This record gives sequence, structure tokens and C-alpha cells, in this order.
Amino acid sequence: MKSRFKILGHPAHPMMVVFPLALYPLAAIAEVIYLILLAVGYVNTDHVLNFDVGFLWRAGFWLLLIGFLAQMAAALPGFVDWLNIPNDAPVKDKATFHLIIALLLAGISVMALLLLNLGEPPAQLRFPEDLALLVGVGLNLFNGLILVSYQGWLGGEIVYKHGIGVEQADAIDPIGVTPGSEALQERV
Repeated sequence: MKSRFKILGHPAHPMMVVFPLALYPLAAIAEVIYLILLAVGYVNTDHVLNFDVGFLWRAGFWLLLIGFLAQMAAALPGFVDWLNIPNDAPVKDKATFHLIIALLLAGISVMALLLLNLGEPPAQLRFPEDLALLVGVGLNLFNGLILVSYQGWLGGEIVYKHGIGVEQADAIDPIGVTPGSEALQERV
């Protein structure tokens, strides 16, 4: 089934999903590195790193926010493609589950964004006052390392095994027409 939402003749959804697939894990990793540095007692006066390590926390927040916005942008062409899958197609259930996971991913991202103190890095971790920050980081880790990986794998299954969003391929075998192949030499 061909994609109905295209940019310059190419399916838009597969081109756009690479941004949340990259940004969500980077956000989680940046926040965890900041928390590790905070836990070991690193302060900026140590001069081991020549930048404010609070940058990692702020970068994690912004990467999560931009990843969420990129996911919302990728959702539009994905939804258009989902609407064009016939209801009796065997892949419709898998595509619907892909959509449900995307909604879960977006909801958890919004919750994590709300819990991360608008990107302001904590100077120290105090319990139970900073429990919300740790929950936000935990949600971000779940999103960035587990849920988005499963979402990407499921999308790959839909494309590569079921051909959703793929144009009809030519009957030419690309391996059989490589330079030096016998098939090419027979035609010449």
C-alpha cells in the first residue's frame, strides 16, 4: 500500500520518525549523566569538565520537548496512512497497536516534561522533595530506552513485513543487474 502523505514524492512518516527515535533516548541519557555527576558530588569548581554540567539537565529537557514535538509532527502523516489501511487487512491490528503505543509515548512524555521542573537542574537531590524529578527521569528512561525502541521496531515490522507505505517494486532484481553479473552481460 502506497503512502498517501508524501513530501517530494517520498513517504513523510518514515522520514519524520527518526527525530523522536533519536531525541527521546538522548534526553534520557543526558539527564542520567547529570544525576550521576550530582550523586558523585561533582561541582563546577572541580574543573574536570569545562562547562556547566547543568547544561546536561537542560539539554535533556529540551531534547525531550523537541522529541515530543517531532513525534506530534510525525503523527499526522502516520495517522493519514493508518486511515488508508483497509479495515479487513491483517496488518490493521498491528498498525492500531502502533498508534496506541504512540499515544502512550506522547502521554508519558508530557508527564515527564511536567515533572522535570521546566528544565531547571536541581542543585542537590533531597528526598522526598525531589521525588517528582526522579519520577520524571524514570518516565523519560522508560520512554527513551524501552517504549520508543518498541515503537520503532513495530513500525519497521509494518513497513518491511506488510509493505505499508511502500511503493510497488519493479520486477527487476537489483542484484542480478549489478556490473559484472551474467544477467547484465546477457542483455548486452
